[in-house]
Amino acid sequence: MYVIEFQKRGLPHVHFLLIFKTNFKITNSTQVDEIVSFEIPDPKRNPHMHATVIKHMLHGPCGQLNPTNVCMENNHTCKNKYPREYILHTSLGSNSYPLYRRRDDSVTVEVRGSVLDNKWVVPYNPYILAKYDCHINVEICSSVVKYLYKYVYKRHDRVNFTVNKETNEYYVDEISNYQIARWISTPEAIWRIFSFDLFDISPSIVSLQLHIEDAQLVTYNETNDLSEIFLHTLYGIHIRVWSPRKKQNVIGRIVVANLFEGERYFLRVLLNHVKGPKSFQDLRTANNIIILIYREAVFLHGLIGGNNYCEICLNEAITYEMPISLHRVFANVLIFCSPANPRDLWVKFKVYMIEDFLHASMTVCDADIRVLRWINSFLKVFGININDFGLVDFDVIVNDADVLADMILEETTNINALLAAVRYRQLITLTTVSSGVAVSLLPAGRTGHSRFKIPFQVSSDMRYSVSKQSSLGQLLQMTKLIVWDEAPMINRCAFEVLDKILKDITECELPFGGKVVVFGGDFRQVLPVVQRGTKDDIMKASLVFFQIYNNILYNYH
Repeated sequence: MYVIEFQKRGLPHVHFLLIFKTNFKITNSTQVDEIVSFEIPDPKRNPHMHATVIKHMLHGPCGQLNPTNVCMENNHTCKNKYPREYILHTSLGSNSYPLYRRRDDSVTVEVRGSVLDNKWVVPYNPYILAKYDCHINVEICSSVVKYLYKYVYKRHDRVNFTVNKETNEYYVDEISNYQIARWISTPEAIWRIFSFDLFDISPSIVSLQLHIEDAQLVTYNETNDLSEIFLHTLYGIHIRVWSPRKKQNVIGRIVVANLFEGERYFLRVLLNHVKGPKSFQDLRTANNIIILIYREAVFLHGLIGGNNYCEICLNEAITYEMPISLHRVFANVLIFCSPANPRDLWVKFKVYMIEDFLHASMTVCDADIRVLRWINSFLKVFGININDFGLVDFDVIVNDADVLADMILEETTNINALLAAVRYRQLITLTTVSSGVAVSLLPAGRTGHSRFKIPFQVSSDMRYSVSKQSSLGQLLQMTKLIVWDEAPMINRCAFEVLDKILKDITECELPFGGKVVVFGGDFRQVLPVVQRGTKDDIMKASLVFFQIYNNILYNYH
């Protein structure tokens, strides 16, 4: 797979990830040395390769040889960790790049006025370097693929900037002055105009949707012949039309199912292990006996036993989930799956949940406590405490002051164009959205239900409050601005609950307790979903029927 990006100077470069077949996986240091080199070739034995390495694959110089090089960070060290140390033999690390062989062979060259040796060589493949005669950094990344996938598909670089007028006026128009933009260079513009590929993956990955019997959502015309549709056509999720099936080499991956989804999760287990089923009944058949539910069929097939399905779920999650997501998954396992021995799960999988904190130079003990507090924050919504599971030998002190400090840090460290002025003054702003898909569009964004602990099933007559002494209550008291994006998608009762919460916490009868609340969204998009509701029910659930809707100031753009 590859992704084309464009450098600041406008030239294209590619991130290329090659995954070897099972029989060709790299398993020892000798194989690494056959692919990647970190040394300057002998000028007498291979003059062409020697010249090519000097031309393209030497870093810097930086550090003491050139303190002003672009790679130097504030603490006067190279962000790429050059010069490296001499290493006699290559060794494979755990969850890291290998430690490559860099021998002290006394071969030196003069580059940009400095004498460099093997400590300054960027890893390269000799064949590829000689063939293309350009800078191509080659790394062995067999144990860090999860992070590389996310890095390869990262978004383009963007910049926040402000346009200042030569005036002493105190009034600041944030919308006019602050912009978020991305520079499109001439090569990138041409690349896009001619529709050149910006990414590709081979073979293609096809998401296989998962549904229990008679629970698949499809759209078709009343006049269509259903037997013809499902046999010869495929429904495109993105383009939302039926098209003829195509034959090509692809990799099918069944979409993820969580343990708390019950039968859907156990159906996924069966699909991954039972060969050649032709119907849902085949999947529920074990020892020639038709089972009524998938869970029992899974046990009878011997695919999972006792409570080890929790371990299977977490084993799968660690292959692609980041630590913060693993915290949520682990909390869900504790809440919905009632594992027989939660401590065993914690001991086995905690190393994957504390990775981020260890990279921040935190001790293992401190990282454990930090993660346990994060998991507790998810459990607290359901009235459960982390100490109820006995994951460690001591009680985890869940100090509301510490939780509050983490929440404040989260809400003050990210800046968005709309929120720049408030957060620039180190004031608290809460960014929320109505759907989980839109969360990634806002810095430190969370869904409204998650941020304000509002139940999913809300009604106009429900009573719900937040303790003023809780960490959330204290955070709301200090908050100066609340931004709720995609507001028309949410039931108005959620806003009424928020209104009551803020009035109670602030002891102020003004709308939202006198807090500034910004609603974003478009009423032409999806309106609130009311199960089995009529058009009138949907309209009454929308934001326009909120009791203070007429007092809202509008800004259409």
